[in-house]
This record gives sequence, structure tokens and C-alpha cells, in this order.
Amino acid sequence: RLINCNTLEITYFDDISVECDDILETLWVIDHISKGRSLRHLVVINEFTLFSIEAKQLLAEENIKRKSKIVGEAIVVRSIATRLLENFYKQQIDKYYPVKLFDNTLEAKKWLENPELSINKLNIIV
Repeated sequence: RLINCNTLEITYFDDISVECDDILETLWVIDHISKGRSLRHLVVINEFTLFSIEAKQLLAEENIKRKSKIVGEAIVVRSIATRLLENFYKQQIDKYYPVKLFDNTLEAKKWLENPELSINKLNIIV
């Protein structure tokens, strides 16, 4: 859902296992909502949400293709296991656009609202 005109919130519910088909569906929804605009992504992964390694790899590959449409990505993680997988994802993505992991949504939103985020993205692309 759009939480303001330039930030998209993507929340993965608890107690689900995210597979490649789920990632493709999520990306379709993001493309539909963004309508070609560059957006900041707030990703909330709840404590008992599990991603398959293949799904996370697919997401990284697809987000690299969409790098010009992602200003930055704040990922809220609520479990140690998820943090490990997200750290690996962050290492793959960080050279294409800013990514940061957070323990809570409030800090993630503050980081996304920072005007420097757009400037940092320009520095990464150049």
C-alpha cells in the first residue's frame, strides 16, 4: 500500500512461507501501484515469516532490474533468522540503491523520509 505519495509499504504476514510465485505476485502489485514512479520501499517482515532462499534470490535479481524505480529500501526484521537472510540480500542490493535494516517501523520510516536518500541514490548510480 502507498503510505504517502512516494513511499510504498510492503508487509509480509506472520506464519507464511514466501516462495518464488509469491515474489512474482508481489512485484506485479508493486509495478501496478507505482505506475512507473520511483518509490521508497518500507518492507516489514514479521517474526514468523519465512522466505525460501530461491524466493529471496529472485527478489534480489528482480529488484536489481527495477533499481531505477527504487529510491531506497528500509527493511524491518523481527527475528534473528530473518536478519541473517536480509543481510545477505542487502549485500547483493546495496550497490544499486540504499538499503538498511531496522528493528522497528518508526526508525525505518524516519530513514526513508530523509531527503539525503535521493542524493545518495544518485551517487550510487553515477
